[in-house]
Amino acid sequence: MTEMPASEYAAELSEILELRDVPAAAVTRIVRDVQSHVAESGQDPVVAFGSPSQYAERAKPRSASLCEAGVTGSPTCPRSTQSGPSDRVLMSLLRR
Repeated sequence: MTEMPASEYAAELSEILELRDVPAAAVTRIVRDVQSHVAESGQDPVVAFGSPSQYAERAKPRSASLCEAGVTGSPTCPRSTQSGPSDRVLMSLLRR
């Protein structure tokens, strides 16, 4: 893996999360957690977390993942007029 300055990693991670419609508060929390770990450990962020894109996929809130998967009605994904019973069933199963 290629080393990346912590500030560059944080900026790229933030941009990727924002492009994936992760709420701003969650983006701030995720980026701060990465910055804190890197500052405390001295570890390269790519070594610690993988590429910004890889970490963004693992770190984004679950509701953002549901929205990308086409499940409507989650807090970050407005309910579509096309949603049907299958969405409600899936959401109830995922909440268990």
